[in-house]
Amino acid sequence: MRLDRRMVLQGLALSLISACGERSQAEPPYGETVDANPVNASVSFLDDWASFKSLFVNGEGRVIDNGNGGISHSEGQGYGLLFAQAVGDQETFRTLHDWTEANLARQDVNLFAWLYDPAKANGVADPNNATDGDILIAWALMQAARRWNEPAYEQRASEIRDAIARHLVVERQDRMILLPGLNGFDHDDLTIFNPAYFIWPAFRDFSAGGMDKVWTRIIADSQWLLAQSAFGPLQLPTDWCELTREGDVQPANGWPARFGYDAIRIPVYLQMDGLQVPAPIVTFWESYLSAGHSVPAWIDVNSGNTPDFGPSEGGMAVVAKATGRSLQHTSLQGDYYSAVLKLLVGLVQ
Repeated sequence: MRLDRRMVLQGLALSLISACGERSQAEPPYGETVDANPVNASVSFLDDWASFKSLFVNGEGRVIDNGNGGISHSEGQGYGLLFAQAVGDQETFRTLHDWTEANLARQDVNLFAWLYDPAKANGVADPNNATDGDILIAWALMQAARRWNEPAYEQRASEIRDAIARHLVVERQDRMILLPGLNGFDHDDLTIFNPAYFIWPAFRDFSAGGMDKVWTRIIADSQWLLAQSAFGPLQLPTDWCELTREGDVQPANGWPARFGYDAIRIPVYLQMDGLQVPAPIVTFWESYLSAGHSVPAWIDVNSGNTPDFGPSEGGMAVVAKATGRSLQHTSLQGDYYSAVLKLLVGLVQ
């Protein structure tokens, strides 16, 4: 289960102490981008989408995270919308969108509450957002507006895009940083960010949709932040990072310094936009695969500690795609997040 992110968003008042350092000015060695709109669905992707709907989408249009007690969240709704659009499933897209708007849309700003818990009387007790969910929802709406010629979807996407740019982006140390949420991540001495929230193909679509100068800079500065998020002997990014006021990028204090459950999305988002996966990530996974060993689910970038279990089926699909290996198609099963990762890999061209 991916518990780190949940605890982060619930524990917004953490007091964080940072170390000082000198910022490196090196720019990331990424390749040229290519057009990376969602693929025309393959047979296997269609099968996986049908399984995803059957396992994780209820009749109301709520995407159920069975790995976290049956909750729903803006991230899951965003993924559901993205996948439904990719296969042209207009009816499910509309149902997902209607539930999301009715249950998660905030009234004060064009963003979405991150968590819905059906076990509680007030299912949306925490109004804070999760920025990756907002990005996914807006991007899926943009795609749907083009696919089905629905101006209302584009209008809503524009509102969310503008809210992200205006409320979730701060300029610190001459860099524009995408905050993981409205509250709890920007402090006097540092700003927390999550490299797995850098959804590159969405950013480029957003840039074409308006506020180009803002999104172009967000893309460039997010690339710089990712390049600086190379920690420990293996030079790997961590799930949660921070930029100090002295300009140092380091693992976020207060969370495990792991390349793990969140960071595993970094390669697939890069590949969805035609960008290169950072060499240290490929090298890390290759070191296990080439030796015939099982890849660990995560690694502590400082100590090198790993668990005695590997990634989920979806996680291994990400590993296979990043390392150029073939992965035999199997029926989608297991838990929500594993299914999401597998479907995301299916969107890589």
